[in-house]
Amino acid sequence: FGTLSNLFYICCYLRGMEQFLMDMAFDQKLVEHIIGEVGDFCIEFNRRSLEVIGNEAVYYGTWDDVAGQDGLMFSPDLFKKYYLPIYKKLIENIKKYGILFGFHCCGSVHDVLPFMIDAGIDVFDVVQTSAKEMEIENVYRLYGKDVCLHGCLDVQKLLVEKPASEIREEIKKIMDLWGNRGGIILAPSHETLPDTPVENVLAIYETIHEG
Repeated sequence: FGTLSNLFYICCYLRGMEQFLMDMAFDQKLVEHIIGEVGDFCIEFNRRSLEVIGNEAVYYGTWDDVAGQDGLMFSPDLFKKYYLPIYKKLIENIKKYGILFGFHCCGSVHDVLPFMIDAGIDVFDVVQTSAKEMEIENVYRLYGKDVCLHGCLDVQKLLVEKPASEIREEIKKIMDLWGNRGGIILAPSHETLPDTPVENVLAIYETIHEG
């Protein structure tokens, strides 16, 4: 199940993204107060949710898009200072129920993903291979043995512009890279765009099922 813990975005909803990014740079006291309140709310909200459904759920999915195409929207030090302690607490609470934890973030995530892996995430969603230094070989080399990776099929260029034959080749390359060891959920890197050819979508399912 997925529930409420997108810390950065909730803060942005309260202040507006541009203003909150400025707050993070220039008003530490205000930011500590806002994130503290949002974090306490998320922890309590999820605690109550887990009391109701924790023994039935197998997977907890959350998202917080703190990165863009070229990297984080703010410094890694700010992520470690403001957000990571709260995520660690959330993950700790969830793991008490034996639930897998999945974390979604678009973009180039190299400045945040190692922190989240150390905090205990089981699945990273979504591998956006068109983002900076997020090529599949690089992502596999850095993280493939530490966390299950979800995505890897680029929706920005590959699925929209390339022929089905090239998509099949990319899928086979990824499957060969992982082999039989598991640790990947092969899927589009985000929502499939409206102008994606139907034959390209079918090529994904057919190639994966063919093995």
